Amino acid sequence: MTDLDAGNLFEQINEKKAELDRIIKELGERAIKEYLQEFWDRNPDIAGLKWNQYTPYFNDGDPCVFRVGEVRFRFSDTREDGGDYEDGYEDSWSYGYHRYPDLKREDRDAALEAIPEYVAAKKLSGIWQNNEMTLLSVFGDHVQITADREKIDVDEYYHD
Repeated sequence: MTDLDAGNLFEQINEKKAELDRIIKELGERAIKEYLQEFWDRNPDIAGLKWNQYTPYFNDGDPCVFRVGEVRFRFSDTREDGGDYEDGYEDSWSYGYHRYPDLKREDRDAALEAIPEYVAAKKLSGIWQNNEMTLLSVFGDHVQITADREKIDVDEYYHD
């Protein structure tokens, strides 16, 4: 094999990778849109979603690997200034704590598992985290995504 032959193979590999990246992005966009439409239809009390996704700049000696953060939810009864960051969005732990502050954790977890919207929110968060590379292809790195029934906004996300 000559350098010219090897160069052609690398060119073919790069073309195939670009084609595969395009297919993943297109299928990912479709899957996210369809999943969210069904999610909204089945969960009328969930008004919005928010999550961060990024590759950390530093990870204390461990490899810096892209990851999707926990999905936070805006429920129809959450105040605009509610939630952990006073933006109206709550993570699953805070949701349970704020609704059942006097229950022991195991009792609180059992009570939450009886709330269909809570179960659906946890399921969506798990699906997102199991499909990180698709979310990276669709939305990019170092971003915060906010979704509601009408739109999905992608904003630059600054982190350490």
